Amino acid sequence: MSLGELETARRMGVPLILVVLNNAASGYVKAMQHAMFGPGNYQSSELSEIDYAALAEAVGCFGLRVERPDLLESALRMALAQTDRPTLVDVVVTRDPAQMLPGIDERGMAMKAGDRPI
Repeated sequence: MSLGELETARRMGVPLILVVLNNAASGYVKAMQHAMFGPGNYQSSELSEIDYAALAEAVGCFGLRVERPDLLESALRMALAQTDRPTLVDVVVTRDPAQMLPGIDERGMAMKAGDRPI
C-alpha cells in the first residue's frame, strides 16, 4: 500500500529502505480466519502473487527479492549500500496461514467460531 510513497521518495531522492514481508495475503486477517474457521475458509484475505521488487524497479527504485532465509543478510547489506535512491526488499515468507502470526491465535487463546477477539 506504499507504491505511491515509494515513487515520491525516489523523485525526492530519499534513500529509504522498505522491507515487505510478502505472504501473498493480508496475513493477520488470513491467519485469524484460519484460527477461527479452519483451513480453506478465507474471505478477501488472499492476494495475487506480486513481485514487489519488480514494482519498485518500475518506479525507479532499487528492488531486491529474497526467496530464501540465507539470502536475507546479503540483501539487507545491498540495501544499506544504496545511497542515491529508495530500496525495496521483497522478503517472501510463508503462505501457510497456520504458520502466520495473527494478533491473537490458537496458541494464545482458545477460540471457536463466533468468538470476537478483543
